[in-house]
Amino acid sequence: MHLIDFLSIHRSKVTLSGFWRLLGSRDAQIEETRIAYRLEPSSVEGSEVIAAIEKNHEEAKVYLNTPSLTGPQSVLPEYFQNSIVDGFSRGDHRLRRFLALFDDRVLRLSRLLSSRSPLAIRHENQQQRPDDRAVSDSAYFNTVAGNDASYVEPEQLFQYLAHMMPRFRALRGMRDLLTDFVGLRVTVSVTVEEPIMLPDSSVSRLGAGDGYLNQLGGVLMLGSQSSFYFRRLIAVVHVDSKSRFNSLVGDKTIIREIKELLRLYTRTSAPTRIMLSCARKYLVPPRLPSRDHPGFRLGRTTVLDPHRKPDEIIETELLSPVT
Repeated sequence: MHLIDFLSIHRSKVTLSGFWRLLGSRDAQIEETRIAYRLEPSSVEGSEVIAAIEKNHEEAKVYLNTPSLTGPQSVLPEYFQNSIVDGFSRGDHRLRRFLALFDDRVLRLSRLLSSRSPLAIRHENQQQRPDDRAVSDSAYFNTVAGNDASYVEPEQLFQYLAHMMPRFRALRGMRDLLTDFVGLRVTVSVTVEEPIMLPDSSVSRLGAGDGYLNQLGGVLMLGSQSSFYFRRLIAVVHVDSKSRFNSLVGDKTIIREIKELLRLYTRTSAPTRIMLSCARKYLVPPRLPSRDHPGFRLGRTTVLDPHRKPDEIIETELLSPVT
């Protein structure tokens, strides 16, 4: 069904946020008719959001009944509104056009802020019943979140929706999210500088032929090492007991679940390292491989004798259990 036909049928049930999401889902589809929206404020409060729809062969216009500075329900003082009316009588539309710029900006911000998290849409889609008469938000379009496989169940993610809804992202928000998820105190930081080895394709070469970087205007980098700045997230889980330490170390899904939460929060696949801050006495001394034991993996910890200073707090990287 074409979007305009859908709006014509369900015009009385479509909300403003639902209309924005309809347009967002339509961006991924190929439709010949272009859809534009205009403001058409009504003097009746609480009327339908879509005031009218006009359609021709090339374009369809949707008139939205939303509060505006130039509409009948404007919040501007009366002398402003009287000035607009006086300007109309003289054929002067400059003040109205100036205020219309702010109306258009507010409308665009409303469209931006109405793009809710895919987690809310997925949860709403699962809670929908076939006998619902009202057109729910989940029926407007196929949710993008349903197409992506996640390591964390949607029902479990939904309880952390309050942490993911804000449009801004901060380390404090990551800290609160992970603290709520793990049940322990968590601190999050970003590595300021991280050394890397340059691949052979990025190493500068001297020569006269093509592909060499000694020409005028080229970039010359000496050495085979460089640095990344503010690239990796470090999440430190502060463990307060031996039992919690053993449960985290033996959990086969905690690492990927934490990384999945951070990926959904930051909306990017930033490299993440998960550390455990614990007492040395919680650690088990490393053992050499044998037939009955898979052995000790390098990278878990560098503490060879953890019982030497049992109460000292150290940080060790949390790795997946050996299977």
